[in-house]
Amino acid sequence: MLSWNEHVCNILSKIAKIVSILGRLKYIVPRNALRSIYLALIYPHLNYCSIAWSSTSRSLFDKLNVLQKRAIRHTTCAKPRDHTSVCFKSLNLLKCTDIFNTNIATFTYRSLHGLLPSQFSNYFSYNFSVHYHNTRQTASLHQYSTQSSIQHNSLRSRAIRLWNSIPSSVIAKQSTKSFRKSISRTYIQDY
Repeated sequence: MLSWNEHVCNILSKIAKIVSILGRLKYIVPRNALRSIYLALIYPHLNYCSIAWSSTSRSLFDKLNVLQKRAIRHTTCAKPRDHTSVCFKSLNLLKCTDIFNTNIATFTYRSLHGLLPSQFSNYFSYNFSVHYHNTRQTASLHQYSTQSSIQHNSLRSRAIRLWNSIPSSVIAKQSTKSFRKSISRTYIQDY
């Protein structure tokens, strides 16, 4: 079975070093510079190919989440026990889960609009193309039944569940850029 645990451990190691540097810099560097450092040195590690490795083990994901929250607290000069949702919202940044969900939703959007290689042209199918039942949401994707947790956590299953939960106003966007911006804004507004 393919496991991303070693890769995620490597990311954790890199981010931990940067977080400790941010902790030292927060007393001497302005907040906007700390945000830029976060975006330059931490965000790329969380974003790059995350649709492949975001289904890592829960324990590693929790460690990644804790490190990101610590980095955000350093960036906003918040206290160690302060809630981070307000910090994320003030910096206009996404949490780990929402970074992963944005990337998966963008992948799904691009697949459905034929913007990916031909291997992904039939990766998803709408409910109306599988059966003729009247469904509540016309743009909902067909969810195939899964027998195992591996199938349940696969990219396809996660993408379908996520896509079916996105508001139709976001799905209706005409470009990948506007879709991505709109879904990010939706997540940040919920903080």
